[in-house]
Amino acid sequence: MRKILTLLLLGSTSLFAQTTVFKGATIHVGNGRVIENGNLLVANGLIAYCGNGTDGQDRTDVKVMDVTGQHIYPGFIAPNCYVGLNEIDAARATRDFHEVGEMKPNTRSLIAFNTDSKLLPTMRFNGVLMAQVVPQGGTIAGSSSIMNLAGWNWEDAALKPDDAIYLNWHETTNPADKEFAERHAKHLGELTKFLEEAAAYCKLTKPSETNLKFESMRPVFAGSKKVFVNVNTTKGMAEAIDYLAKHKLKPVIVGGNESYLITDLLRKQDIPVVLMNIHRLPDQPGDAVDLPYRLPSILKAAGIRFCVGIHGSWEVRNLGFQAGTIAGYGLTKEEALAAITANAAEILGIDKLVGTLEQGKQATFFVSKGDALDMQGNLLTYIFVNGKAVAVDGQQQELNTKFQEKYWGK
Repeated sequence: MRKILTLLLLGSTSLFAQTTVFKGATIHVGNGRVIENGNLLVANGLIAYCGNGTDGQDRTDVKVMDVTGQHIYPGFIAPNCYVGLNEIDAARATRDFHEVGEMKPNTRSLIAFNTDSKLLPTMRFNGVLMAQVVPQGGTIAGSSSIMNLAGWNWEDAALKPDDAIYLNWHETTNPADKEFAERHAKHLGELTKFLEEAAAYCKLTKPSETNLKFESMRPVFAGSKKVFVNVNTTKGMAEAIDYLAKHKLKPVIVGGNESYLITDLLRKQDIPVVLMNIHRLPDQPGDAVDLPYRLPSILKAAGIRFCVGIHGSWEVRNLGFQAGTIAGYGLTKEEALAAITANAAEILGIDKLVGTLEQGKQATFFVSKGDALDMQGNLLTYIFVNGKAVAVDGQQQELNTKFQEKYWGK
């Protein structure tokens, strides 16, 4: 029966194809607003209404789904990961996220994204429905793309293709390391040469010879493609911000473990921060053990835009639970939810499409029986990605049911 239902959800165009209203739920809009006993109306793949009214329920063509007592959330957004580019860490043949070379802005995660990855259902089952998929390695790792974690192929799954380039900043915690200083100077020299040549090339409307790497930098210099910089130390962040400003580029900081030490600089220049891997130990022996958990509330209090992510692939399924952790350290539950929905959408530049449950946005959301930021409460009953119903259960849930039936009966 479970397999039949899964096939219906994946392949049927009749199930939820008509206008559908989910009524009676607690709706977490994603921007801090909570609607008790609310109704969510979905039509033509978009959110047509979200509130306490009864819009559309009296129409004969509307399918009414009673989800009283349950919770509706916008789909969680995972920045800076390589979901869909990696299947098994220990099997090299399944890893497709690291290209050779140092300057690779033309490397695109978009066309390598695997919609058939067995990891995607494990993300969706915990509410992670979108991800910024990022190439790895080198100085300029390549161009990331924001993908829906459901679709027939990468074209179908693409939400925002080639949204940013990723720069890996060379840094050290030991300022007396002479060898590092030499390597860093060489790194900056190579990066400067590349950026200057790319900028000169991009000023040409019709270059005599096409350079794919430089062509990939055109939207960067035009301001339509963002620059994300992987950097964690105070010195590294300040240096990267100053360096890129000289090239007329403003970065988004990724990592930012020591961002609490330069809040004035970040606020003054309006530099967003993507905090990574909340469930970790602090970097310095003298730091408070709960510093990573409190860091989001410190940045919020300082007026700095931030969101939360998890680096890697299979680990990303725990994104909602990391947000749940920061809710216990200075943020409310709705503020923590915004760190993986509305805030993430704004920083990634997709806030007009997704991130909150508001009229006109794509219907990418899920229904849970309990608190989606809590491991004990997160139990999904419906998933919608871009207006399409997606099967809730994946391979893990099927195996769980299989062996429960074997040893404890149906």
